[in-house]
Amino acid sequence: MNISKKCPLFAINKIVENDFHCIDVEDVLFSGKSKFQKVFIIKNPIFGKILILDDKVQSAQIDEFIYHEALVHPAMVIHPEPKRVAILGGGEGATLREVLKHPCVKKVDMVELDDLVVEISKKYLQEWCVDSFEDPRTNLVIQDAKKYMLELDSSIHYDVIIVDLTDPLDDSPAKFLFTKEFMSVLKNRLSEKGIIIYQAASITPFFDNAHIAVNHTAREVFKIVNSYSAHIQSFDEMWGFVWASDYFSPFDGYDKIDETLLARNIETRFYDKETHIHCFSLPKYLRTHLKEKTIILSDSSPLPKNLVRSSI
Repeated sequence: MNISKKCPLFAINKIVENDFHCIDVEDVLFSGKSKFQKVFIIKNPIFGKILILDDKVQSAQIDEFIYHEALVHPAMVIHPEPKRVAILGGGEGATLREVLKHPCVKKVDMVELDDLVVEISKKYLQEWCVDSFEDPRTNLVIQDAKKYMLELDSSIHYDVIIVDLTDPLDDSPAKFLFTKEFMSVLKNRLSEKGIIIYQAASITPFFDNAHIAVNHTAREVFKIVNSYSAHIQSFDEMWGFVWASDYFSPFDGYDKIDETLLARNIETRFYDKETHIHCFSLPKYLRTHLKEKTIILSDSSPLPKNLVRSSI
């Protein structure tokens, strides 16, 4: 993150290579570098606090609820009783916050690589994590998610696994967690009716290959795979997610979504039945790209050279 020395201050948000957006900076709340990435928390007059990792906006105060509700609630609501949940990543605690809204949840194993992100989120991003890290159902593990899942006791299975990691780009510490091999590991950690949700990068035209790769890789492992999306203004993009399961489709019982939210006493600002339908209604260009392209991520080929940029 490059912050100017001029007044007013501004930061440069790197969308992808050769695409940078400018952000006004009212204040720099935190600036540092962990073992894995550059970490900033800034304050913007429109978006409020913004968490930035390796020059990319990860979460903004004004609209983080859109991203996190879209990431969490489709799977948590369609599954009739998600008792045990795993979150891979999600260091700011907002994914955890949304999972814990479901009273049927008995335990959440949150596996985060970067302890610095957790610590500064507790200090500066209370609006995100609230008291989720202190919830007795939370088991926070600071560890590489791949190592954790490979070494997990074979008797442990999850009803929902939410993968809230940085994008599968060549400079990302998470690139090997989007591969066919790792998805197969996750499948073995699911209960019979389990669901996995991946945050799956931009679906913006010209930059949707990463999303297509996650979708097609999931199809190699799971019987039911669906893409969905939500517009995140602070990302300046339509953002993609991938649903994967061998049992549940995102359209199973979707007509009861509002009823389930009410029964579980869950308050949302973005997600409900109507939003669910909208999120899973994909634009024509993406449906076309998903049919015409095949990109499979593997341990030997985690990032094809043509992954990021595409043509419409």
